[in-house]
Amino acid sequence: MNELIICAQLNEGMTREPNPHIPYTADEIAEQALAARKAGAAITHVHARTADGGMDDTVAGYRAMLAAIRAQTDILVAPPLLNIPGATDAERLGVVLDPQNRPDFVTVETGSTNFDLVDERTGDYASHTRLFQTSVESQLRFLDAAHDLGLPVLATSFNGSWSRAIDIHIGAGRLTPPLLLLLVHGGPGFPAAHPATSAGLRAHRELLPDHPGVEFMVSAHRGDVLLLAEEAIEAGGHVAIGVGDFPHPERGLPTTAELVAEVAAIGRRHGRPPATPEQVRSHFTPTRRTVATQ
Repeated sequence: MNELIICAQLNEGMTREPNPHIPYTADEIAEQALAARKAGAAITHVHARTADGGMDDTVAGYRAMLAAIRAQTDILVAPPLLNIPGATDAERLGVVLDPQNRPDFVTVETGSTNFDLVDERTGDYASHTRLFQTSVESQLRFLDAAHDLGLPVLATSFNGSWSRAIDIHIGAGRLTPPLLLLLVHGGPGFPAAHPATSAGLRAHRELLPDHPGVEFMVSAHRGDVLLLAEEAIEAGGHVAIGVGDFPHPERGLPTTAELVAEVAAIGRRHGRPPATPEQVRSHFTPTRRTVATQ
């Protein structure tokens, strides 16, 4: 796909310190989703939050958020599966299975990792017990759900073992290209993913599944994805960016829409105008997979 897909990372788990442009309420999220869409974003990855900034891991919270976004804009929504500690697969799939307001992508993480953050002042771990776990059994259930609902998958890789899992799922017929693959990078405070450097991106790309129709998008959690954007765009990739991933103090604490506009400008310089939501929807319409999950 020559058009540049830009995904707006609106809030993740970030607070308004230091960047005040992190949206919490459904209306705030919808307002920023609309601004990002006008700046060139076709997709948003966003978490439901409480009014005081806490994580709202409820179906009702995501239902309200999705309804608010869709009342404002046609941007595609790719929320996470519900990140409830100790949740069953069915509970994690709650937002996808909600018949009142389903998202446009099913985001499937294809591995497990330590999620502990590093204090960049000391260089040592700031936490010791944060574990993100998605077993192969869970991955199969999540891919089954996407197939049954006729929704495209946003497959997410933090490192080489996750990309190898995606390759296995494609080979087994559980994932069928065209497929959008998010390559997550991490700044110094987030060692769970490949580093947000050119070397980290090259290492990620070397382990991309070698199948026609697999396209990649780069992000950088707690790191500056703009350091990778030019290289990724030149290579035919796409970009996920927003203050939910990184506050960008070196750029004066911009809004997500301002960051999206900067990526869009890079894309245009390379002859790759921003993709529209309809172009993305049409390109990644799921095809019938060849093998059903057992």
